[in-house]
Amino acid sequence: MQPEIHFFRLTESYAILQCKARPSKALLKFIVQLKKELQEVCERPLQHTYTEIGIDQCSAAIEIKIRNISNQFRYTQDDHIAQMIEIPVCYDPTLALDIEDFAQEKKQSVSQIVALHTKPNYLVYFNGFLPGFPYLLGLDEQLHCPRKSTPVLKIPKGTVAIGGDQTGIYPQESPAGWWNIGHCPLPLFSVSKPDNLLLNAGDHIRFYAVSLEEHAQISDEIKNDKFSPKRTSYAW
Repeated sequence: MQPEIHFFRLTESYAILQCKARPSKALLKFIVQLKKELQEVCERPLQHTYTEIGIDQCSAAIEIKIRNISNQFRYTQDDHIAQMIEIPVCYDPTLALDIEDFAQEKKQSVSQIVALHTKPNYLVYFNGFLPGFPYLLGLDEQLHCPRKSTPVLKIPKGTVAIGGDQTGIYPQESPAGWWNIGHCPLPLFSVSKPDNLLLNAGDHIRFYAVSLEEHAQISDEIKNDKFSPKRTSYAW
C-alpha cells in the first residue's frame, strides 16, 4: 500500500518529504524507489531516514518538480538486488566494555546475549548520525533496553552497541549513550572514499561471534588488504 506523502520546508533551502507510515521493509522499498526518481531533478544527493527523504538546496523550481513526481509516483513490488553481509564481532569483555552490565540488566548470561544478538538477519535502513553508521531493523525484543542513564564521552571506532530497540556499529570514535556489547574490526566508512560505504540501504547483515585471537587476526588482515566480509546477493 502506498503511504501518504507530505512536503515540509524546514528552511529556505532545505525540505523533507514525510511518509505517513511505520518503518518497515515495505516502506524502505517505497522510499528507495521514490528517492531514485527524485534524485533525477535534485542537485544534491538525497538522504533518507525511517520515514523521510531530505532535500538540500531545494529551490522553488525543484520544489515544483518534487511535488509533481511525488503526486504521480506509483510504487511497484519489483525486487531489488542487495547484499547479505556477514559481520565479525568480538563480544569479549575486554572489548565489549558494557556486555556484563548489559547482561545483568537484561537478567541474561553473556552467552545468551551473544546468541540473541547474532541470531537475526538485520535490515540496513539507512546510514546516519555519523558517516557510515547503519540504522538496523531486526533486534530481538529480548535485547531492547533503554539507553544508559549516563552517556560516555568516547567509545572506540568499531563499537557494536544497543540502545532502545536498535543496534548499530560506530564507524568512528564518538560520544555514546548506547550499551557497548562488542567490537567489529571492519571499516564502515573511509574519508578518502566517501561513496564506498560497507553497508547500504536495503542490505542485510548477520553478526557472527569471533574470539579475541580471531579479532586480532582479522584486524591484521584488514590492514594488509587481505580480508573481505562474505557477501551474498539476494532480491528483496
